[in-house]
Amino acid sequence: TLTTITTSGGTANADTAGRNAGMVTLASAGSITTTTLTATGSAGNGANQLGGNGGTIQVTSTNGVTTGNFTANGGNAGTGTANGGTGGTISVTNSGAGNMTLGTVTARTGNAIGAGSSAAGSVSATNSAVGAFLQTGAIDTRGGGSRVVQFQRVGPRIMLVQGNQSFRSSSKNPLERKSVEDSF
Repeated sequence: TLTTITTSGGTANADTAGRNAGMVTLASAGSITTTTLTATGSAGNGANQLGGNGGTIQVTSTNGVTTGNFTANGGNAGTGTANGGTGGTISVTNSGAGNMTLGTVTARTGNAIGAGSSAAGSVSATNSAVGAFLQTGAIDTRGGGSRVVQFQRVGPRIMLVQGNQSFRSSSKNPLERKSVEDSF
């Protein structure tokens, strides 16, 4: 059982970009229980300074996972026009036996300033243990603007899918409309 683990970019020096967060990796042949894991980039410090990127959190077990909250956010941009840091990557995997219960999972971009932008992070949670369940709190990967998403079950996995909202087919032919849908 672990309590809080944090890795960050630390405070950026004056007039420098934010620093990237590190990586947190936990692996066990038994069960893993932890409260809070954080891998967040630091904010840019000064005019036109980028935020640091979120880090990677990777948890792998063969006999169940129970956690509190996971956060892998990018750091905020400094002043002026700058990109926020890219959201990090969170991956939690369980196999063999046991359930998976996760708290809130967040991999957001840092706030951009002016015309700056940034990319959201990613979250993957897989429990391939036969007869076991996967339960999560909120999952938040906001960044770079709003997204329309849906959850789809694919075998033992729940996938978060962002559909195409930019391109449409006006054709009456269903095969052409399907072609546009499948392209994105």
